[in-house]
Amino acid sequence: MENTNLSPVLEGLGKGVHVSPFENGNTMIQFPGDTPELMAMRRLTMPTPKLDVAGFTIRTGYDWLCEAQRNPAPKDLWRDYGMVYENECTCIFSDTNVGKSILAVQIGIDIARNTCQNVLYVDYELSERQFAARYTDDNGNKMDIPDNFFRAQMCDIVDSTQLEQDPVSRVMDAIMQTAADVVIIDNITWLSCQTEQSDVAGELMMRLSEMKRRGKLTIIVIAHTPKRPASQPITLNDIGGSKKIANFVDSVIAMGRSGQGEDIRYVKHLKGRNAIIRYGGDNVLLCRMTKDDGYVHLEPVGTAPERSQLRRNEPVDLEQLRQLKMQGLSLREIAERIGLSKSRIQQLLAGH
Repeated sequence: MENTNLSPVLEGLGKGVHVSPFENGNTMIQFPGDTPELMAMRRLTMPTPKLDVAGFTIRTGYDWLCEAQRNPAPKDLWRDYGMVYENECTCIFSDTNVGKSILAVQIGIDIARNTCQNVLYVDYELSERQFAARYTDDNGNKMDIPDNFFRAQMCDIVDSTQLEQDPVSRVMDAIMQTAADVVIIDNITWLSCQTEQSDVAGELMMRLSEMKRRGKLTIIVIAHTPKRPASQPITLNDIGGSKKIANFVDSVIAMGRSGQGEDIRYVKHLKGRNAIIRYGGDNVLLCRMTKDDGYVHLEPVGTAPERSQLRRNEPVDLEQLRQLKMQGLSLREIAERIGLSKSRIQQLLAGH
């Protein structure tokens, strides 16, 4: 069936004719004495004309600006650090045992405590005893976790119907049951064991982005990084799996071990769409891993350039080089990932 809303546009194509696809595209009326400022003010208060077609909402560029101005700016949900915003998808990643899950729970508890939003933490990593050990002191006193922070873990027995349901749909069901506004998924590899493959990772992130958009959700996903030299700065290329994970999220937060102490971590903001990045490579956020009153958390202690926190003179893992070569990476790609020159990589692989 012909789309009657589009036919005027099609008729005007190639004829130098300016036509509007919107039925109400010419509803702005200029009254006597109107100034451009008054016209602009009235336009802000009127519904902007739009066209919904093929899954798209289409407005003029100016009308999108008006539409955005009517809506409140996204809230910074985590201590005004400018890293986790409402209705965005954020990725947190680090090497094993650095503390990314501890940071994710901390962010979730902060959001639950300081807002009225329900937070759902989907925990594929820890058992209930392991979780409790992090949030109970030596005398058995439990941390006072707010009632709007929910934690989900896999059931001991899952029926066949649930097994047939894909992981993303199961998470969506849990979100609906808890009326969650914020969902934290720890970690993303449990949603798809094939995130190393570019197409699979891209499809998964598209589904999470669609879930965020349709449900007006804030989503935080936890990812890992393959073994990497602690002497090199952390980059987006260090996210385990496809780089498409970084492409589809709004914000990326990395964690690294500091060379200044075993209990020191640093948090680096690698990508953000809503604000100027304050905690980039020249100014990472330093934190001390601590446990107070049965609460394992990261306590901010200042900022510093990332280069001052890197570990020096770390030996090169030859087995890692060989594995990267077997995966089909070029010498240049290996050199960029390891942080050495192409010629040095070639020498190491040759046994020199």
